[in-house]
Amino acid sequence: MKKNLLFFSIGIGDCLMSLPAVRALVKKRRERYYAFCINPVVRNILINSKLFEKVYFINFLNQNMFRSLLDMINLRKEKFDLGILLFPANHYIYRLVLKFIVSKIHFHKYIKNDLINLYNLSQTDITQTKDSHSSEENYKLLEMVYKIDLEREYKLFLDIEKKEREDSDFTIGIHAGSDTLKNLSVKRWPYYRELIKKINQKQKYKFKLFGAPSEYSLNESIAKGIESVVVIKEKNFFDSAREIKNCDLFISNDSGLLHTAVALGLPTISIFGPTNYLNTKPLVGNHRVISLNLSCSPCYQYSKNALICTNTEKYACMTKLEVDKVYKCFKGIEKEILK
Repeated sequence: MKKNLLFFSIGIGDCLMSLPAVRALVKKRRERYYAFCINPVVRNILINSKLFEKVYFINFLNQNMFRSLLDMINLRKEKFDLGILLFPANHYIYRLVLKFIVSKIHFHKYIKNDLINLYNLSQTDITQTKDSHSSEENYKLLEMVYKIDLEREYKLFLDIEKKEREDSDFTIGIHAGSDTLKNLSVKRWPYYRELIKKINQKQKYKFKLFGAPSEYSLNESIAKGIESVVVIKEKNFFDSAREIKNCDLFISNDSGLLHTAVALGLPTISIFGPTNYLNTKPLVGNHRVISLNLSCSPCYQYSKNALICTNTEKYACMTKLEVDKVYKCFKGIEKEILK
């Protein structure tokens, strides 16, 4: 049986949105599938999926180049038949790494081309569709590589047991942060504190603020002086996920924790500005997407380039999104959850 090496992006959300297509492939075509990633959290998610014979991890971000090169040489000795960079993991550095390990590789072309064009490394010519969802892009890539039709199932999945709840209070999880690479910190809606106060005027709910250690100060500034708000400081992803699973609703920017909540089956409200919600919005379940849909949005496209706002009023897609608009959306989904 052929040995297939699938490379996953550094992002948690990207990984979760890739897995439905991989699951359909494993079900349809019985070969040997291995995963390769560079993010320890993504590694654990891939192990949790139970789709792969083995998950390989190279710690490029926290070890020296010599150690990484040795790891790549050892991985090359496994003699994989082909390698696939799952969308959106098609940065030219990822391509070079996978090409060193596997002679035959496949990946997407970005809409926004790199300065360094290495597409001739690929045996598959497939270009990203601008408004296509990330999950669908992976279905199309795998169908082209293997010349098969895959049954569509867009439900995200994450196998985590539910933690026993301390009380029965209606609990709202919030992720006010986001990735910071490529200037993506501007995906953060700045009015979560005001939203919590407005919700509390009508109903005293419990709020849990989630995020990485680098986001603790942001969460603490939101929670300051509000008794019903708790800052969750679980450093382990799966511990945080267990806390998220005990929430009744999750409100978030376009982030990995948004997709984690979706994979855990929670209703969500997602706030989009500079990124394209058609690429990453939740597809299955009880979800609401909020965006001002400005003429300049989205200003970020999948590529190696950082996000650059071209609006004369910088990041108006987030700063001009009023609390009342999000609150109105909240009241609609709250009614459905409580009925």
